Amino acid sequence: MTRIKVVKTLIATLMAAVVLGACSEYYPNIGSYDYTHGLPEISNQETGGGRIPIVLYINEQSIFGLTRGVGAFEDTTKSGVDDAINAMRVTQSPFYVFAFRDSVYQESDKPELKSEPDFRYWVYAKDHIANRLLVDTVNNFNCLLDGEDYYYGLQTHVNSGELAPYYDGKDYREDTLKNYNRFYYSPINTKVPYNFFAYHLDDIITENLSTARQTDRVAYKIKIDGSQDLMCGMSYNLREQITLAESKTAEAQKSIIYQTWKSLKDNAKDNTVAAIIDTIRTIGGYCSYASQYNIHPTIDIEHKLARMKFECIPAHHNAKGIKVTRVGVKSRYKGTLTVASRKREEVGVVWNDIDTLLCMQDIKMDTVNNKLVSDSMATTEIKYYSNDSIVIERNNKLREQGKQLDEDAWDESTVTPLGSSLMVVPADSYVLRMDFEMTGSDGSKKTGHTEVPLSLQKAPQTFLAGNEYTVRVMVYGLQEIQTTIRIPSRIQGGEVLIDTDDGETEIYY
Repeated sequence: MTRIKVVKTLIATLMAAVVLGACSEYYPNIGSYDYTHGLPEISNQETGGGRIPIVLYINEQSIFGLTRGVGAFEDTTKSGVDDAINAMRVTQSPFYVFAFRDSVYQESDKPELKSEPDFRYWVYAKDHIANRLLVDTVNNFNCLLDGEDYYYGLQTHVNSGELAPYYDGKDYREDTLKNYNRFYYSPINTKVPYNFFAYHLDDIITENLSTARQTDRVAYKIKIDGSQDLMCGMSYNLREQITLAESKTAEAQKSIIYQTWKSLKDNAKDNTVAAIIDTIRTIGGYCSYASQYNIHPTIDIEHKLARMKFECIPAHHNAKGIKVTRVGVKSRYKGTLTVASRKREEVGVVWNDIDTLLCMQDIKMDTVNNKLVSDSMATTEIKYYSNDSIVIERNNKLREQGKQLDEDAWDESTVTPLGSSLMVVPADSYVLRMDFEMTGSDGSKKTGHTEVPLSLQKAPQTFLAGNEYTVRVMVYGLQEIQTTIRIPSRIQGGEVLIDTDDGETEIYY
């Protein structure tokens, strides 16, 4: 086969959609899970014999895409979004939750609370328990929530803004089930605050599972392949949320507890309610006591990867017949994911400085198992004309105007999406690789590839985690790469810069 250079100009338009943002309604279905009634005396509908059920929310608007096996969470306000498929993506996406005591608790005579929490302690683990002596099911001195598998958190899924747990394969909120487990705050340490942590790991490879739960953290050595999304986060700092809710600024309503706190403050003239407010403020964290007054933890979950989509546009008639066989980005791919820690700032991922080629894949429906699964990106022929009549129509107009016919006309409006999406580690720049093939006039198959750097010109000059980028590639056909092109990004005002070797510049808008 003959090796060829396929693209004269490879680039692109970068359209960054910042998906993460303030959530205007943190509890979209709060009425269904409001266990409190009235002020100042607030009782609980279902206390499980004096125990308070754990209600856990997630900043649902932070989720834009999960890939491996589920595809991307899409904005259902956009046309063309399949709500049924989107719902399947949500229900098939597990989020794992840990909850550990928040630091040292001095307001107690129990010595176990006067030291930092030990994250090795467990409450719900069943098999392969590393240390059966580190059980914490009675008093929850260290651990409040974890999963059946000692090395992971409690498995949950997103349901109307709540993280709904599964236990023994059952949704604990299904009232038709009998003898199933609910999850409660500590019945003994009712005023001991806990931090809640959630993460989505997908099928990312972990290399240190047997040592992931440590004294002061839960951390996994991970390796991504470009098809998975990665998210983690922890409950909002309650003290900060109380301060924000009590502020006299326009930002006060952004507090996740604003409405609840306002309701309490409106009744603060009652001595009982005033005492409740002071107690919650002093505790400063999520616990059985605060939950009785409708103050529940909300996980501020964050994406740790940037999402890229790729499109091709035929920029010359020589692009006809060209097929894209592979799209990849050289990116870091190994790191340490800390999903829970005594120190809030340590929750996140630290990446190693080793690159590999992460290749884009397709998300497809497995009709046998009724699941969405990923597969290698299908070879895709670049759409040339949406209809050959475009050329005929153009030439008829040129003929009427007495001008020379444009036999080389092509349809610039034709866009060919490639694959589903590619998840990469945030960076200032990448190397983009595309592989091509076409069938020559003699029937022989010709192949080629190109590698070009991809970067942003304007601040912040970094491809950010939680952002979605569409890279639009102008394909010119069997010609050499000759140009440098820059195009402003849609949201952040940055620019894409793909450097080439001859210094010639063309600008497309």
